[in-house]
Amino acid sequence: MKRNGFWQGIARLAAGAFVFGTFAWAQNPALEKPSPFKSGALGVDQKLGNQLPLDLEFTDESGRTVKLGDYFGKKPVVLIPVFYGCQGVCKLTMDGVLKAFNDIKKLNVGKDYTAITFTIHPKETPEMAAKLKVETMLRYPREGAAEGWHFLTGKQESIAALTDALGFRYIYEEPTGFVDHPAAIMIATPDGKISQYFINVNYTSKLVMRSIEDAGHKEIGVVTEPVWFGCLARDPKTGALMINVMNTLKFLGVVTVLVIGAWIAVMTIRAKRRARTQGAAS
Repeated sequence: MKRNGFWQGIARLAAGAFVFGTFAWAQNPALEKPSPFKSGALGVDQKLGNQLPLDLEFTDESGRTVKLGDYFGKKPVVLIPVFYGCQGVCKLTMDGVLKAFNDIKKLNVGKDYTAITFTIHPKETPEMAAKLKVETMLRYPREGAAEGWHFLTGKQESIAALTDALGFRYIYEEPTGFVDHPAAIMIATPDGKISQYFINVNYTSKLVMRSIEDAGHKEIGVVTEPVWFGCLARDPKTGALMINVMNTLKFLGVVTVLVIGAWIAVMTIRAKRRARTQGAAS
């Protein structure tokens, strides 16, 4: 009975893996097929080497009108598109950026590179930008950081022109104020050319540091490969987080093999004990 119960459990596990994999495959065809998102919807087009429009006007956290080019010229620049009112992906993006920046000991915001966090929502205000800057500086309290990390708001025309140049495709519905977007940051050279993309909410500090240094030398990087989260995957073109069918099935397969292996080991040990017991009795 116990053996039958065990094998029934294994059969259920295998069946569950098959059903889950089939469902995941059906629900996430973008993993094996071209992106399901239509042109103009969510996505990140990696426009490496593209020149940013430095004459675009924005408003900084103090309410002052500035041009994008005011932050270029001498240092590489990290661009962080977010939505100040967002407590989801945007918060994770900022958390990831702060962790990476804090882990980078060799380079400092303000001294070695510039950071620009800008909202993709045209109705957000400089006050919201200032609030996020205060919160950010408390978590990145390095000398000169406040002078080197800028938080911008802008009109729809400027935001659209910048995001288009960056290849950052998002959805903004003006009547409702609804915003949806992928997660990504970009690194640009001092003269405003896109050098590298990181499509994720977690950033490896060594890779970010190396990319900042390369951008400082006006070197253009390579296309970012997909970022895998174990059984989850983030498509580099869409920025969407999805179930990675193959990794999931591999994981479930490994679990099944381990369970069977453990059962065989237990049964082997029991058989040897039974044999020794019978031998001693005889």
